Amino acid sequence: MEKNKLVEISDVSFSYNASPLLQNLNINIYNEDFIGVVGSNGSGKTTLVKLLIGELSPQKGKITRYCEGAISYLPQYAAIDRRFPISVREVVETGLVTSHTFWRPRLSPAEHDSVASIMERLGLTSLQTRTVARLSGGELQRTMLARALVSSPRLLLLDEPDTYLDSASEKRLFELLSDVAKECAVLLVSHDAYAISHYCNRIITLGHH
Repeated sequence: MEKNKLVEISDVSFSYNASPLLQNLNINIYNEDFIGVVGSNGSGKTTLVKLLIGELSPQKGKITRYCEGAISYLPQYAAIDRRFPISVREVVETGLVTSHTFWRPRLSPAEHDSVASIMERLGLTSLQTRTVARLSGGELQRTMLARALVSSPRLLLLDEPDTYLDSASEKRLFELLSDVAKECAVLLVSHDAYAISHYCNRIITLGHH
């Protein structure tokens, strides 16, 4: 394995109903990467994320994860149920859940400190008792980002986190992610080609076979 390599995607293909989506894809992800993934609708961007988190398996080729257990995922905005009566702090705490703990974990003093630290860093301390139903789009995305980061992942995957954000909130999100990318690898799916080109150090374009 090359030094600092986190994930190796080797000759991966995936199809839906015999319709090719990803074909012979080869990508290496390294510690220092801030990768932007772009492409038209139906080009396989979300499928790539699902393959990386293990929700889908390649129909051809292989994905080798050298950072197994250290990957965090921020889903699309539409996948977040804002009706659930849970506070900002409780959402962030669930980022420390493992398969061996209940959804509301009993945190150690160090974990409490980690939650408090990431909330302060993302400007959420004053919102910690507010329910997610009362958050703006930008506040919700920062809450979900804090949840993804509280476990100190080595690779952060985000699927269109800038959807439904106004320009100011989107700019703040990308600035936060640029800061995060100094500490862990980031792979970001977005339709905003300008933001991708401005902030990311690598760009992957899907849909050109």
